[in-house]
Amino acid sequence: MYCKNCNKEIGNNAAFCPECGAKVESNAIVQEKSIDAGAFQSAMANSGGTVAVKKKSKGKSVLIGVFAVLIIIVIACAMGGGTASDEDYISAARTVISKQLKAPSTAIYANEKIEAQDDYGRTIVSLTVESQNSFGGYVTNSCYVLIESYDTAEDTFTYNKVTGVYISEYGDSFTDTYVDMLKESTEWDEPLEE
Repeated sequence: MYCKNCNKEIGNNAAFCPECGAKVESNAIVQEKSIDAGAFQSAMANSGGTVAVKKKSKGKSVLIGVFAVLIIIVIACAMGGGTASDEDYISAARTVISKQLKAPSTAIYANEKIEAQDDYGRTIVSLTVESQNSFGGYVTNSCYVLIESYDTAEDTFTYNKVTGVYISEYGDSFTDTYVDMLKESTEWDEPLEE
């Protein structure tokens, strides 16, 4: 191995050059940097001690990777951002129900689930909500909400406030009935109008 400072030959295990005192990179480090140690020493001997070594640029690879991810995000946003998740629909149903409550800040939601979903994004969500009524007492209701569509790019949704919401005091006893009524209130399994 040769010293990178004065080009004198030094031992493979030397930490410093015995001639000039410069810190020496070991073979492990030279190999880690993807330089062929044998070819390097041979080139040093043949060139009189000066060899240019091209280092690999990790920054360029990282920059290309970041750029590719940004392009994918831009394309996804341009295409509408993708499909809404179950949590998106449940959050939308909570928003709808909170508008119906006397004291929305007291609401405690439970048993949230997707009851039905068609191929066009219409989704029926059921949830139980406990909240204060106008007298200050707590009441528990089972709620059913039909979300007509969800736009993930804009983070907005549509629903029919007249026929798309049912609030029941009877618990889960009539879930199937409410789900069927919500399906009948829309064009379930029919393409959305543009």
